[in-house]
Amino acid sequence: MLTEARIQKDLKPADIDWISALRKPAIRKLTDQGLVSPEWFDDRHLAAIECEEWYPGKRLIVCRNPFLAEECQRKREDLLQATEQGLRVVTEAIQRPKRAYRGKERIQRRVDKVLDKHRMRNHFHVTIADDSLTWQRRDENIRKEAALDGSYLIRTSLPATRISDEKTVQAYKNLSSVAQAFRCFKASELRIRPIHHRTSDRVKAHWLIGMLAYYVERHLRELLAPLIFADEEKPQRKSPVDPARSSSAARKKAASKQTTEGLPVPDFRGVLQSLSSQAKQQVRAKITGSNSFRMLTTPTALQNKALELLGVSLKIKA
Repeated sequence: MLTEARIQKDLKPADIDWISALRKPAIRKLTDQGLVSPEWFDDRHLAAIECEEWYPGKRLIVCRNPFLAEECQRKREDLLQATEQGLRVVTEAIQRPKRAYRGKERIQRRVDKVLDKHRMRNHFHVTIADDSLTWQRRDENIRKEAALDGSYLIRTSLPATRISDEKTVQAYKNLSSVAQAFRCFKASELRIRPIHHRTSDRVKAHWLIGMLAYYVERHLRELLAPLIFADEEKPQRKSPVDPARSSSAARKKAASKQTTEGLPVPDFRGVLQSLSSQAKQQVRAKITGSNSFRMLTTPTALQNKALELLGVSLKIKA
């Protein structure tokens, strides 16, 4: 969403600072110019670079996630092998003794389908004739792409005196919380859409109510963390680029599906459904016909723990 056009037309006139990221094509251009090199990364897996020619007045921070790099290499090799298998099928069709596949244009169409299916067109050099097909990997292209595996480039208008490289990377990675909030809004709990309003003021009011509801839900999740599938400790990272790892207590809770007190671990919605069964009842004695009293349903162990974490005490006012 944060494109160069939005930065120039919306953020810059409003004097709003920003943190964004560049895509692989932009990183590849910087790599071709010698401005980005894998050897620059330190033990934090990030490096600050300067490129006033292309990005004047902006800070650039190149990050490399070694875990993501391994996954990219694995996926690429799987796609390369799948492409080669598809090309071998075409070759067998060309070489079979009966009803052999012939014609350069026909073979080209089948080869294009294989290359486009796995998006490996730039990684293979293919030679096609009327009755033959040969191919080989473009090792140089593969090597250049592999050099960028797990890499992404963050740029920001904020100077280093206001925010360090590590905190800039961490702030950008906090976008995952924004994505989670959008999922909550649109699909999981709040389901704020569709919006059945026609005027601008009513649409804004609709979203304001949704934001307030999400604010309440977020704090409820933090308070109920010991009871649900959530990590109570702050994720630990050796560097801001590394993925967050769950604590040992959270992994133990997820494996046993029980809290430290032996209660079954529900999800957030399950806790709310359990609390919804709490009720205040009006009891009337049949003998006298007029005397009545109020009482609460007896809470379960799960409900008691949830109310304790929320700091809520159920009492009947006199």
